[in-house]
Amino acid sequence: MPSVLDFGAIGDGVTDDTAAFNAAWRRLIRAGGFYVPAASYAITGTVTGKFFSFGVVTVVGGTVTTITNLVP
Repeated sequence: MPSVLDFGAIGDGVTDDTAAFNAAWRRLIRAGGFYVPAASYAITGTVTGKFFSFGVVTVVGGTVTTITNLVP
């Protein structure tokens, strides 16, 4: 399944993953959401888009408008 990692996100909570989130969202803006593997992502500012995960996602330093955890 394609994810933000395919666009260069590292998910270590230190490396700035903002560009990867933005690139993923621009690429699949019509898909209704984009997969984010469980990890800690450093974000600068605000990333606007719909993202989903199947585990715990932590955003450090900034904001991602929507990350929906699909695990009940």
